[in-house]
Amino acid sequence: MTSPLTSSPCLTRTRTRVNVAIGLGGRQCTVVKVSPLASVVELRLAAQAAVEPPLEAETCLGLFFQDEALEDSRPIADYGLCDGSWLQAIVRSQRRVLFSHSSAFAAIVGDGAVVSWPPCPSDNGISSTQLGDRLASGVQEVVSTGSSFAAICQGGSVVTWGNGPAGGDSSEVKDALVSGVQQIAANTKAFAALKCDGSVVTWGQEGYGGDSSKVRADLADNVQQVCGNTLAFAALKTDGSIVTWGNARSGGNAPGHLLRDAKQIFPGKGAFAVLNNNGSVVSWGQICHGGDCSKVSTLLADSVQEVFSNEGAFAALKQDGSVVTWGNPFQGGDSSSVCEELASGVVSITPNKQAFAALKSCGSVVAWGNSCTGGNASGVQSEVSGGVVRLFSTPSCFVAVKADQSLVTWGSGSPDNKLVAKLTGLRQLCSNGEGSAVAALTSDGSVWAWGRSDQGGDTSKVEHELESGVEVVYATRSAFAAVKCDGSVITWGNPREGGDGSPAMKQLTCNMSETCCPSSQET
Repeated sequence: MTSPLTSSPCLTRTRTRVNVAIGLGGRQCTVVKVSPLASVVELRLAAQAAVEPPLEAETCLGLFFQDEALEDSRPIADYGLCDGSWLQAIVRSQRRVLFSHSSAFAAIVGDGAVVSWPPCPSDNGISSTQLGDRLASGVQEVVSTGSSFAAICQGGSVVTWGNGPAGGDSSEVKDALVSGVQQIAANTKAFAALKCDGSVVTWGQEGYGGDSSKVRADLADNVQQVCGNTLAFAALKTDGSIVTWGNARSGGNAPGHLLRDAKQIFPGKGAFAVLNNNGSVVSWGQICHGGDCSKVSTLLADSVQEVFSNEGAFAALKQDGSVVTWGNPFQGGDSSSVCEELASGVVSITPNKQAFAALKSCGSVVAWGNSCTGGNASGVQSEVSGGVVRLFSTPSCFVAVKADQSLVTWGSGSPDNKLVAKLTGLRQLCSNGEGSAVAALTSDGSVWAWGRSDQGGDTSKVEHELESGVEVVYATRSAFAAVKCDGSVITWGNPREGGDGSPAMKQLTCNMSETCCPSSQET
């Protein structure tokens, strides 16, 4: 996707044009435009957004100019960067170490051991402490449903724990999970594992896709992508065909005659959309979640570049910078009120729970959807009519970052003005699963929160630990955990859903710094 900072005609005269050669096998180079007064972190984040696909801050860029490493906190002027300067950017090889589902966290520490908290109740499934040495080493990645975890270990074996019916119990397919798993997809109550031989293994709640017996033959080989929405799964095969299973109404029963030349699958909440090799898009699933795009099928017949979704709608960005929407009209499926603004010039789209915001090449923002969650930006229109370089979202608000690093917010979940003033250098917004509290990470490594105090909106008990050094923040349904650069983890919020990590802290801090925590992650 084109970066909002790479082709902005109305910013050209006041921006410094920096060429960044990105060390992704030496294959990518991008042009980033930033203010001459910008800091290195602003330049780095702009370059990450410009990569195709954009780099999550979980994998970050190290910037070098004339063999000197650039420090995030310093202005680019300190290094003599000027219009036309060339930088080398190296992608740091890092591994995510903290994971979450609705009510628990899991961390990879030391040589790949897993620490999970709080423990799963014995009457509700399998606790990680019951697995003995199966999680003592070699864990590479952890994936979650709404209430269970699955860990991919060295050699491609899989270990599961948590709510048994929702994927925590994989005993029925244990022989198929002994080796060869390279990726796991999940929805709220089931898992689907893609193996090296192109086959797929599923387990969890039957009606959510845990039972794929009806399409077993289709999933036996040649699968290259699997993804889940809330209730179903879709798999893309090497011949461009799509296989679906799970809740039929939510996309588990796709119209096969329409899915013959697929390139990429985009999941919504209760629907799927597929981008075909010819640039067309089709969707299926619940109509109220965007499962029917027939009214805009002509507009989706070609030239679509990327598809975005929220809880009830989809938005397709086309190569000419126009946007096509469909789905629940109250959640962004109807963009007729801003159709002229979306006819050209859009370079990125940011969804939240029930609305969308589009950033245009001239630095302006267009919003539509549920006004309560930010679908109406008329109250801040003068502030977002130009100069915006980046957009963030929470379930109930949008945050626009301007070229001077000032912030503009709108939507019912916006922080108050006093807190907004503290969010300069915004790096990440992390909302809890309820959408009732938000944690903001800034470029100086500090964390600020707002929302329901009992669900993570109050950080007063850990405010000193969150003043600096935080690299990334994760959340459960009502709690937060921040990973610091020294490997420590700070938790707050509902203790029953991970807000009290003290029982696990000794294990966490023992070896976590050896694991290398990620530099940041944007939501």
